[in-house]
Amino acid sequence: MNDRQRQCLLGRLRRSSGTAGEEGERFVESIHGIDRALTALDGVDGPDIDEQVRQQRLSNARELVSLIEQRP
Repeated sequence: MNDRQRQCLLGRLRRSSGTAGEEGERFVESIHGIDRALTALDGVDGPDIDEQVRQQRLSNARELVSLIEQRP
């Protein structure tokens, strides 16, 4: 779900006539909290920045060694 879709959903929830104002606001705040938690968890299963940098350096070093070995 992108930011625009989230905002649209939150706006609809705020305007909902079936929910009392304060209860609706608490509901919207809960959704915001859940959304922030899900966004934070999106990056947990992937490698962190330091590991990505390390992997890129290893790849670059392997490529350089390969090029050096190919020299006549």
